[in-house]
Formats: sequence, C-alpha cells, structure tokens
Amino acid sequence: MSLLDTTHVSPITPRFRFHPLMAVYLESITSAEHKTLAWKGLAAFLESRMLIAKDVNPDERKNLQDEIVAEWLTFTDWLERMPDAFVNDVSKRFGPWGFSNGPFMAWAHLHKRASRIADTPFAGIIARLECCDVLRLACEFGQSEQMARETRDACGDEFPQEKALAWGM
Repeated sequence: MSLLDTTHVSPITPRFRFHPLMAVYLESITSAEHKTLAWKGLAAFLESRMLIAKDVNPDERKNLQDEIVAEWLTFTDWLERMPDAFVNDVSKRFGPWGFSNGPFMAWAHLHKRASRIADTPFAGIIARLECCDVLRLACEFGQSEQMARETRDACGDEFPQEKALAWGM
C-alpha cells in the first residue's frame, strides 16, 4: 500500500493525499506523545510553506504557498481535525495567512474553536472577532452577524473597544 493516494484534477495535474487506510491508521495512534510529535511535524511543514517573512523573495514565497494550495483538501482536513491543544497556537501564528489565502470556512471553524478554549476572556473575544472577519471573507454574512452579536454579549462593559469593533461587523 502506498502512503499517498493519487487524485487527478486533470489528466496532467495529479494531486496527492494520504491513502484513506493510512489516515485511519494515523488516527488510531493512541500515545499522546506520538500524536504531539506528528502534529508538531505537520505544523512545521505547513509553517515553512506559509512564510510571510520579508527576507523571502516573492517567487520563492509563492512557490511555497502553492504547495499548500496544491494540497487544499489535506490542509482543510488538518485545520478541521486539529487537537484542541494546538488550536490557539495555530490560530495566532497562522491566522494572517488564512485571512489572505483561505480556506475561509476551515479557518472560521478554527477561530470559533479557539474562542471556546481560550486561556483568557480577552483571547476568546479576539478569536471571535477573527472568526467574524473570516466568515465575511467566506461570504457567510448571516453567520458573521451572529458571531458579532455573541461577541458583543461576551464583551459586556469589560472590553469596550472590542465591543465597538463587533458593532462594526
């Protein structure tokens, strides 16, 4: 069995993804230490391709980002299956890339999860505001408005600037 399964976008453009049986096997790993190592390795791979650093020339940056776009389904699946332990870190570190490149609904779900498991109320509110922005980029205006309402309620009188931002969404 091959680790990768080929899916063809067109006759000359193959796309690869984890073979479904391999994905089931990887999900069956029960050791927390092994899962952590696997997620950190995948995060490092993706981070190296989401370089936004100014010292990387534009052509190289585009090539690296194209590698993620070529694996759009795998990347979306990675965002949706991310263990809670990594959600806040990925949301903070890679969020700007998601605002520019998508997949917007996967990023919206990630920010929504980040808002629920945030370390502080302020961090939860920031994650909600980011979720509102990404939902608007995905043209999900109803869901964005609902999240903005929830954000205004969560702000109360404690976070007036963030509440004002939520009113503008």
